[in-house]
Amino acid sequence: MDILASDDFKTVLDKEIKKFKSYMLDEDYEEFSSYPPERFFALYMYSLVNNSNGLKKVKKKCLKNNVSEKEFNKIIYNCMRFIDKTHRGCWSFYEATEMDIPFENINELTLTYTVI
Repeated sequence: MDILASDDFKTVLDKEIKKFKSYMLDEDYEEFSSYPPERFFALYMYSLVNNSNGLKKVKKKCLKNNVSEKEFNKIIYNCMRFIDKTHRGCWSFYEATEMDIPFENINELTLTYTVI
């Protein structure tokens, strides 16, 4: 999911992601200590999409810091599509091979249904 967001977007949210990482490490250090930064970003985006109040605050902050509304909406839409694909287990062959999706998480393999 890291490739779906621009550098401006990540820079604006850097402080929030650090707070989120700190909170998650406080909750369960053993589980989250081995997470790479990209995985924390993906986890942050997942939690953001599922929290409408937080999403509104982040959108307002991004718009204030020169992230265009079109870019913000595109990033959130791609996150929502990725979450939907994960829940439904519908992946394109390319995505399944590139993202190393385990076979038990694939319910339907297609050639046309892609995120990117």
